[in-house]
Amino acid sequence: MLNDKKQKIEVFEVNSTTMKFRILQRGMWNLAGVPVILTKWSPVIEKEKTPVQFIPMWVHVKNVPIKMFSWQGLSFLTSPIGSPGRLHPETAQCLNIEVAKIFVKVDLTKDLPKKMNFNIQGEDVMIEYIYLWLPTKCLECDKWGHSTKVCPMKKEKMQEDQENLEEG
Repeated sequence: MLNDKKQKIEVFEVNSTTMKFRILQRGMWNLAGVPVILTKWSPVIEKEKTPVQFIPMWVHVKNVPIKMFSWQGLSFLTSPIGSPGRLHPETAQCLNIEVAKIFVKVDLTKDLPKKMNFNIQGEDVMIEYIYLWLPTKCLECDKWGHSTKVCPMKKEKMQEDQENLEEG
């Protein structure tokens, strides 16, 4: 085990081929280029997993008028997609006014627009949202976190259809 309390990950050797990791900080992690969301673990197995509703992520916003390039303006522009948390240092320092980077707790219960029209002081502006990563969304049940291929609702429907065929 690593005993450095500043570490956010504790590593335990289980045996010669298995390591156990205890991650001390929850939130969004990037492991080998794959976004991973960490939450509190519970040994209780739930019958039905609670669907993920919010994902914290960096959202890139384009076509932002210079008068909206502030915390207040950018939080207003990103509030339709979730709860804005903070500006990227590059954005806070106005180093790149072509793309604003905002850390947003994205609300997956809403439709996530790629573009949205705003009327800012009498001027129509088309704002573009770029989500660097989103989890898989099932086309069968419209829920996040799995594909149509492994959809639990699709499996249930197939089982019902099979039972109906066997009965009929």
